[in-house]
Amino acid sequence: MITASLVAQGNGRFAVEGDLSFTTAPGLWAQSNEAFALAGDRVIAIDLDKAGRADSAGLALLVAWTRWARERSRSIRFLNAPSQVASLAGANKLGELLGLQGPGSGTSHAGAHTAQPG
Repeated sequence: MITASLVAQGNGRFAVEGDLSFTTAPGLWAQSNEAFALAGDRVIAIDLDKAGRADSAGLALLVAWTRWARERSRSIRFLNAPSQVASLAGANKLGELLGLQGPGSGTSHAGAHTAQPG
């Protein structure tokens, strides 16, 4: 069975360890609901450096996290996005929304995104 974890690193920082996929997205979402609420920080940073394979469900999870932050007037940043995540986001025209670098940018590092209320 494929698993993934959302690891709290303190000060509103988290790391995804494992795949961002159809199999793991529901579990990561469940972990994040409690973890983000307990963190209480206005800015949440999610390091994707240790994320493995990604598919459209993993991308949908990043969109859901962005929406979660926006609904609570909080900011979210995705750091060190693997090239597969950036490519999926670019192909689906979500790179700007998520603050990710697009395909062919020469980097897999995600930029900051500030979710705006609205």
